[in-house]
Amino acid sequence: ELSPDTALFGGYSVVNLVAPIDQSLVHYDQQNIIVQLALTPELQAGHLVQFFLDGAAYGRPLAATSYSIGNLQRGSHMVSARVVTAEGETVANSQSVRVHVQRHFKRN
Repeated sequence: ELSPDTALFGGYSVVNLVAPIDQSLVHYDQQNIIVQLALTPELQAGHLVQFFLDGAAYGRPLAATSYSIGNLQRGSHMVSARVVTAEGETVANSQSVRVHVQRHFKRN
């Protein structure tokens, strides 16, 4: 059952991961990266954002456009986001962004 609001929604004209920057380096002492999704219009009522790390859902869908991903392993990772309905239907997909995590070994 569509509410009048939903019926008027014509889709997102902008679905863009603005952070992290594609091909960015994450330094070994940085515990978390903030993933930020820019949407136009803003996130609609009843829509959620599911973030993805290396193709797998990361955490639960949230009514938020930014999320902190922690404890990344050394190497390259792909980050993306998807706007979904409460029922889990995909409304929009962002591009994928690659980050490179550098890890330094701590010597005792």
